[in-house]
Amino acid sequence: MRRIKRVSRLTYSQLAERAHYSRSSWERFLNGKTTATPAVVREFAKAVGSDPVPLLALLDRPGPPPRATAAPFRVVRSPGGRSPVRRRNTLLAVVFIAGVAVGDLLT
Repeated sequence: MRRIKRVSRLTYSQLAERAHYSRSSWERFLNGKTTATPAVVREFAKAVGSDPVPLLALLDRPGPPPRATAAPFRVVRSPGGRSPVRRRNTLLAVVFIAGVAVGDLLT
């Protein structure tokens, strides 16, 4: 979601204005200090103009534990060298960009 926020060029304050969570809550969600719930993901998708379904599907996928509970000294890497979080974030960015491209084609 952090990459999608970056691509949308919204600040935390702008995100807070468009969605029903405070600026500090968005910082905690997007920095991994607080786990995003389905309601948070829906609000995020609405604020950035994206389809929430692909983002919600990512919540159901198994992944690493939230950063706050993860061991700070060990980073799990896949054989390709990317962490599971980085792979997930890359997938989120691709889904968002594809959604924006489809939206542009339809308008």
